[in-house]
Amino acid sequence: MSSEHSESDLIGGLLGLIVHDLRNPLSALHSNASFLQSTRDVAGPDAKEALEDVYASCEALGHIIDNMELMALALRGERRFEQTSFTVRELISDALSRSRSLAASYSVRIELTPSADADTKLTTSREMLGRALGNLIKNGVQHSQDGVPVRVSAQLEGARVVVLVEDGGAPVAAEFRDKVFTAEGQVTAKGSLGARYSRGVGLYAARLAADAAGAQVRAVAAPSGAGNAFELSVPR
Repeated sequence: MSSEHSESDLIGGLLGLIVHDLRNPLSALHSNASFLQSTRDVAGPDAKEALEDVYASCEALGHIIDNMELMALALRGERRFEQTSFTVRELISDALSRSRSLAASYSVRIELTPSADADTKLTTSREMLGRALGNLIKNGVQHSQDGVPVRVSAQLEGARVVVLVEDGGAPVAAEFRDKVFTAEGQVTAKGSLGARYSRGVGLYAARLAADAAGAQVRAVAAPSGAGNAFELSVPR
């Protein structure tokens, strides 16, 4: 094994340990916030709003930790993930459910556009594919503007199913489309006009998760002609 690979394995292992160590206190915070939200002893709207912020912050931290785990898996060269069968509709519903807390904090609606193609069955890693889609949705929420909802739809295109995530934010500029899903692209995207940074380097994580599920992600022109769109393309 080359020294480069050994270093990658070591860094991946260290990241994995940090992920594990972060999950325990986060789980405790999340559980206590959920408990306090369910009690009737919270006095006043300000306290309730503070608890909602704590809950949303826990969700955001969990998302960042998940993405850190994806980087650790990629550095270690992990290629084997559990394969299951599920429908595209189930995949989208799960991803929307996990993004609702973030959407509420941004006052952005997220919704599934009805389509019979969403009933198509897939067999791959549901966990990895769900993480890829979740990162695309969260990026849409983060960058959406003017109250335009984030819309998710599914369409059959030959031997693939394409899940489209559309939002009302500024589109990824043509010169960034090939690199926005790379590590370098996310580093340079922060503060760059026409590029999109995602909290927790989300677009890079989306590509890592898509690769693990045998899928592809890309930025495309929005079908409506306004806003931005991402595609998650999955073999049937």
